[in-house]
Order: sequence, then structure tokens, then C-alpha cells
Amino acid sequence: MTTQTLRIIDPHIKAEIYYLTPEEEGRSAAIHTGYRGQFHFNQTDWDARQEFIGKTSCQPGESVETLIQFATVHQLIPLFKGLKFEIREGIKIIGIGTVTEIINPKIENDSPHKRLYRAIDEILWNEWDPIGVNDFIDARDEYYGYIPHIYSLRVKGANKETLATHLFKIETERMGLLGNLERCKQIADRILNL
Repeated sequence: MTTQTLRIIDPHIKAEIYYLTPEEEGRSAAIHTGYRGQFHFNQTDWDARQEFIGKTSCQPGESVETLIQFATVHQLIPLFKGLKFEIREGIKIIGIGTVTEIINPKIENDSPHKRLYRAIDEILWNEWDPIGVNDFIDARDEYYGYIPHIYSLRVKGANKETLATHLFKIETERMGLLGNLERCKQIADRILNL
């Protein structure tokens, strides 16, 4: 294995990733530097590019130290040293990792984007909660996967009807509930007034 010149100009974090073997339901082929698997944490997938340190490829069953550069996550969710994550291809988990270093200090800084993202999270958990799990702290991540799209609708200027309809579809189509459109409208109002 040869050391190569790093191509990521502005990495956000450094991480240690173990790539699963085929027996562990991982990949059968090598993973190469520059790989863009889905970086998965908080029930959500984020686009991220990896740049391996000290090697150009990694075989299943090996660990690799890597620099990671995100497309947008660093603007929304605070990442921290020690954060556990998965690398996925679709729904298949092919790697597991840990953040070992925060390289870009903006990751840890607060911002209006992060405050809005966290406020939407709080509203979904404390006020919307259509399946009634917010009394159980272990279920805290139940709604994380819905936040990115709701956040996107909010920042793109969606109106109350659009937000309420999206929430109602989550309740009825994804959760299999009867849904409460009036309640969804109230929650949409709260999100729009943040």
C-alpha cells in the first residue's frame, strides 16, 4: 500500500472505519479512497466523501483511517469526537466507524441553521409525537429521519399547507396511522413561526 497525496481540500472530520466482510453481510469487493457511501447517524443518511490515509484501498474485514468531507451535514448537526456511525449502501450496512477528530472547527460552532434544525427536532419530539413515544428517552431518535426533509421544506419557504400535508403523509403512509390533519396544521404553524 502506498501513501497518496490527499485530494480533499477541506476535510471536516477524521474517522476510523471498519468495513464488514461478506460473512458479516458487508461488501465482497475492496473499497477505494474517494468512496462516497452514505454516512448514517441520527437515523439519517448524509452524503460524504472519504479520503483514506496512508492507503488507496481497504479490503472487507480491514479498518481504515479516513478524512471525511460532508456536503451539508456540518451546517446542520453538531458532530463530535466519539460519535458512532455506519457506512451504508442503500439500507445495507457495509461499515461501522467512529469520529476520531474534528478537523474543521465550524463543525462544533453554533449557527442559525443548526438552531433551526434542533428547534424542528424539539417540536417533532415534544409536540407532534404521533405515536406517543416521547415519554421514553430511549426512543429519542424516533423522528430524526424526518427532520432533514422538513428542514428543507422550511428553508425553501414551504407554506403551512405543504408542511401539514407532508406531516400527514408521514403519519398515514409511513407510520400506518389514521393521521390528524388539524394537528399537523398546528405543528406546521409552529415550524413556520420558528
